[in-house]
Amino acid sequence: MITIRVPGDKSICHRALMLAPLADGSSRIRGLARGADVGATGAAMRALGASSIEPFEAGDPIEVNGPVQLRSPESVIYCGNSGTTARLMMGLIAGSSAGATLDGDESLRRRPMARVVEPLRRAGALAREVGEPGHLPIEIEGRALSPIEHEGEVASAQVKSALLLAGLMSRVPVTVVEPGASRDHTERMLRAMGAHVEAEPFGEGMRVSLQALADPLKPIDMAVPGDFSSAAFWLGLAVLGGCGGGVRVEGVGLNPSRAGFLRVLEAMGASLDAVTTHDEAGEPVGDVVARPSVMQGIEIPPEWVPSLIDEIPILACVASRAAGTTVIRGAQELRVKESDRIAALHANLVALGISSRELADRHGVRRAGRRAGQHHRGGRHVLRPGLLPRFLGRADAYRPSGGPTVIVAIDGPAGSGKTTTAREVARRLGFLHLDSGALYRAFALAACERGWVDPTGDVPRERIAELAAANVDGEVVHGTIVAVLAGRRLAEEIRTAEVTACASKVSVHPEIRDQVNAVLRHLAALHPTGIVCEGRDMGTVVFPEAELKVFMDAQPEERARRRLLQRGADVSPESVSDESARLVARDTHDSQREASPLRQAEDAMVVDTTSLSFEEQVTQIVGAARRFLGSG
Repeated sequence: MITIRVPGDKSICHRALMLAPLADGSSRIRGLARGADVGATGAAMRALGASSIEPFEAGDPIEVNGPVQLRSPESVIYCGNSGTTARLMMGLIAGSSAGATLDGDESLRRRPMARVVEPLRRAGALAREVGEPGHLPIEIEGRALSPIEHEGEVASAQVKSALLLAGLMSRVPVTVVEPGASRDHTERMLRAMGAHVEAEPFGEGMRVSLQALADPLKPIDMAVPGDFSSAAFWLGLAVLGGCGGGVRVEGVGLNPSRAGFLRVLEAMGASLDAVTTHDEAGEPVGDVVARPSVMQGIEIPPEWVPSLIDEIPILACVASRAAGTTVIRGAQELRVKESDRIAALHANLVALGISSRELADRHGVRRAGRRAGQHHRGGRHVLRPGLLPRFLGRADAYRPSGGPTVIVAIDGPAGSGKTTTAREVARRLGFLHLDSGALYRAFALAACERGWVDPTGDVPRERIAELAAANVDGEVVHGTIVAVLAGRRLAEEIRTAEVTACASKVSVHPEIRDQVNAVLRHLAALHPTGIVCEGRDMGTVVFPEAELKVFMDAQPEERARRRLLQRGADVSPESVSDESARLVARDTHDSQREASPLRQAEDAMVVDTTSLSFEEQVTQIVGAARRFLGSG
């Protein structure tokens, strides 16, 4: 039997990083998860004044000193792709004396935020959408709030938590009524820190109440429980016989609002043992043993879904090897996650020969057939290459590594919209997105950290060879690459103004470009389906063999306007004119440089984005790519 431990629970990590700075004293947190989402919450809290939350490696203990009086940050709080960070931060800031603008990547900008914003507004919060109503970026100005009463149409732990945090900060009572049970990590941690929180049945749902805080929160000393969602993959593999005699997962969180997957496995006939061993800040923690089992399909009612919402992809894999049909009802929330997870899951299953149906309020999976196929990627939290075949006992489901089926190379000058367009094209095609800019920024960060950047933002020529030897690599995470420096995944630290300025300088050096291109080619060769890459020489130097080459361009004034909006700067005729002049000068420089000059490939499809909407740009490129796939 295999014995393992899984990383710390992300949901608990978010809450520990938000609440520990508010406590009166020093909190100690061990086992924090490593990842961009948790990193985004840590960075947000630092920006709001919690300076003791320093960047950390996975599992490193940290000490957080409080109480911290939240302050308005100097710049936008970037939440990356983390909906938990964005939504909970809205509540935290709304009830404080601080103000901030919250923003995220293109995926997070598409996710609904009105479900949090509207009840906060009813309590007196000041919140203003900078762009599309109900979506990021959103400006929040903290102020004293009225008592909060909210009755939700759907059970949502993020909405509930945001309102509890708003009431906590403004020291007003909060009552949230939900039509069903949702995750209760916030309530448990608040109780462990001395807040008075009650949860009780209310009709067919639940009512959660928080009394106005009279005394400061107490500090916590906790080891973050293992993430149940990570453990679920091992448990699913074990019941299907993929772990020999079975698997024991130690130190995993067994919160009933999260561990519904165990209930389903038992109902399907799995051989399981789950034992709670201790408590961490109100969270039950223990060990789970799963053994090879004969599984039977079942119908899963809607009231079970909230406690297993993130485990539905692995549940579908298990169901495909169970006798009969498994029906999952009430999982519509998966359609408004980072991607439409139901559609992506359905595509994966069908491609592998499994009978799967998407219906209005349910998803059905029958035992798998024998046809091999390729997987489809629909954004974050979709199964990685090779994972579905392993669960289904299908070692032949993917062709041997030999490079991607189709390469889409997108080039163009600064401000033409390459990065955001490439990312969306990759998402729609189910391809890997190669962000070359993140790798150049990683080299720039290495130079900044070593103190090698001169006043012009460049690195002295005598240091370039040494910089090129920096340990910069890339890892594939949820459909795109994340830059890695000396084994450390990079996130918001490569988005600073200093790193940005340096990245454009170091990228002209052939030694640096050679290193970046080598990483890009290596990652592409490992990917079995297709890739979308963007930059200034993707179709001419890095991937001259690309099936589809795209050159995106726009009038300088339009590119200048976009760059100013992206920075949150003033968009006046004067600022547009100045920025346009800078872009034209940069275009001239980039087109004349010796190393990989900016130029249009002879066989490139030209897309002038001056008067095109984002949707029109994406549709053109996706349509062209699908013609190479034989599906256009």
